[in-house]
Amino acid sequence: MARRRFPEDRNIFAWSAAPNQHVLYSVNPGDALRFFLDQALTAPADVIHLDGSPLFNRLLIFQTRDVPLIPEFLGPPDGTTVLYAQLVSPLAPAAAQQAPPLLLYAQSNARLDALESGASTAAGQLAQEAIQRQAGDAATLSSANAHTDSTVANESSARSAGDAATLTSAKGYTDTAVSTEATRAQAAESTNAAVITAEATRAQGAEQANAQAISTETSARTAGDASALASAKSYADSTVATESGRAQAAEQANATAISNEQTRAQNAENSLGASVTAESNRAQAAEAQLLPLFGGSVTGDLAVTGRLTAGGYALPVVMPTGRRPAYRKATWSQQFQTGHSWTVGGSGTASSNVNDTGTFVRGTQSVRVTTAANAVQSQVRKLSQPTMDLTGKMIRLILKVDDVTHLDRLEFLIGTSTFTNYFRWTVHTHSAVSPNYVQSGEWVTVHLNWADVSASGGTYSLSANGTPNSRSGFTDMQVNCYDDGTGAVTYHLQAVELVPDTAETFPNGVITISFDDSYASVYDLARPKMDALGFSGTMFNIAEAIGSSGVYLNTTQMRSMQDFSGWEMGGHAYGTAAHAARYTTMTEQAVADDFRKLRSWMVQHGFTSEHFAYPGGQFGNTTDGVPVDQIAARYFTSARSIISENVESFPAAMPHRLKAVTGINDGTSIGGVTVSSLTATGGKLDRCLNNGDWLNLCLHKIVTGTPADSTEISQTGFNTLMDAINSRGIPVITVSEAMRFYS
Repeated sequence: MARRRFPEDRNIFAWSAAPNQHVLYSVNPGDALRFFLDQALTAPADVIHLDGSPLFNRLLIFQTRDVPLIPEFLGPPDGTTVLYAQLVSPLAPAAAQQAPPLLLYAQSNARLDALESGASTAAGQLAQEAIQRQAGDAATLSSANAHTDSTVANESSARSAGDAATLTSAKGYTDTAVSTEATRAQAAESTNAAVITAEATRAQGAEQANAQAISTETSARTAGDASALASAKSYADSTVATESGRAQAAEQANATAISNEQTRAQNAENSLGASVTAESNRAQAAEAQLLPLFGGSVTGDLAVTGRLTAGGYALPVVMPTGRRPAYRKATWSQQFQTGHSWTVGGSGTASSNVNDTGTFVRGTQSVRVTTAANAVQSQVRKLSQPTMDLTGKMIRLILKVDDVTHLDRLEFLIGTSTFTNYFRWTVHTHSAVSPNYVQSGEWVTVHLNWADVSASGGTYSLSANGTPNSRSGFTDMQVNCYDDGTGAVTYHLQAVELVPDTAETFPNGVITISFDDSYASVYDLARPKMDALGFSGTMFNIAEAIGSSGVYLNTTQMRSMQDFSGWEMGGHAYGTAAHAARYTTMTEQAVADDFRKLRSWMVQHGFTSEHFAYPGGQFGNTTDGVPVDQIAARYFTSARSIISENVESFPAAMPHRLKAVTGINDGTSIGGVTVSSLTATGGKLDRCLNNGDWLNLCLHKIVTGTPADSTEISQTGFNTLMDAINSRGIPVITVSEAMRFYS
């Protein structure tokens, strides 16, 4: 004796008393039928049959044909309630009606209640079908049979396509057909009983009429009215004959109706039996093609609709290698732990805590300051420190702003004599419309290069080409914060550190030349010039745009640039619609889907770059609050923005927020950054050369005429820029080369 509980449906149990002998019961009759189709019919079809759906004392039972179950083999499980039931349905085969009482089990009173509810529902369905059957609704039966055939045909097509969802729907239709036929049979019996009752009522009326006739005849005799007596006799004879004819006709009609119903029931059972057999065969064939619920293997291709997940996480199609730049160790560090002795001041400060243990990202505390909402300077500083040498060093800040809504700017100063002499950097200027490096509620890392110095005072100064006159002897450090005057800002300072700068690796600095949006003009007009100078560029591509028209690159051109000129083919977006909308207007799932499809497309076409540029440079939050740069990190090793308040360092402070100068053009009054400002004395090319930094230049389309907007640069202007880089001897590398260099 075997007892089995099936995990795919917790409401179904089965016992086997002997080979080919089964008892099933379920809270829901439909569940039991589906189980029968999916599991029970795996035994030989000539042994296991479905003997209707009889009700046993309000419990649904299926049993094998011909071989009665032996109760003593079905020992009750622990903690169950034992019930006895006797087959009572007149629709079951005669052999089954003679079966001995069956021993059944239910796990709890709650299960018995559920079974009773299922039985009551089935009884209501049987009553309604009886009405339809007595009415002789052959069209309805035909429609049911046709519906079953259609269901079988549809499921056959679905099974061929491996569509498990359609298979489930087909089984549901078959369940409905079985229930409908049983309901009609029950309704026919109820209607037949009603007809018999009506005929009995008519017969009783006839008797009453006859009695009345006899009474009338008696009165006529008494009055000696022979004529009335004859008339009464004639009326009585006529009434008796009429009622007798009606009764006989009713009996014949009733017999015909019963015969018709029996024929319909038999036809329905035959049709449904064939459907059940076909259904079970299809189910077995389909199950052989499906991946088991608890693991297994699949032969051939496996198609997945929606996300493929593991352990609750959506899997990327292609995952990055994780080859990030090595983290630079600080040569000097202030992490604002107990005893740091830095002070908070400035008339723009409303409150502060220099030992805030509630918010920190290193150690056990940080400095917290809230501004006074007056657009005046708030500061955290330390004066009269031992002298520091910043030659070959850059400054690393780790900070957080709780809410950037009212943030105006952040600054850093280094100097001597209480900043009588100083150099000043603009750490961040907040924008209400452009992408911002500092986001609300996030700890960020900022690198400040010597090329980024924005002002000087006292004995400190910058030369015409942007070179500071001193890089050592500093004793004072200070962080400034300004709100916009309409609301307060709370900021946290975690670390001020010195780390080796880009000049340690590239004494003349280094430049990356990148192109967004996959324009074919880059292949036609920019590549020849860069080939001549030995420069390789980085192209950030929109997959759906590739090959869509002559305006955009095709894969043949991309492979030529990659394989024969050393270019890098990075990613910019998969869909043109996603690129136009920007990721910050989409949900996390939509952004992740675009990343996943883009990465898959790149690898499929032989472009193995792990680097990305955000559409519009925007890496803020998705519409459901997920930072886009965190999604990008699942698929790419780095991601470039178009923030240029500071140039990038080597290695980058935050690889998924790479900074770049964009909008480079040689037009007139069209915005962006002009070629002349980059190549001028003291411009960004000179600062890169003399101070050492990683300068990312972002371009888009090359045109032969006059640029129409800041995304265009003429071929003449582009050639001028390339020549200026070459004449300064600044090396040009791709993003991949930069990342590999420090991996």
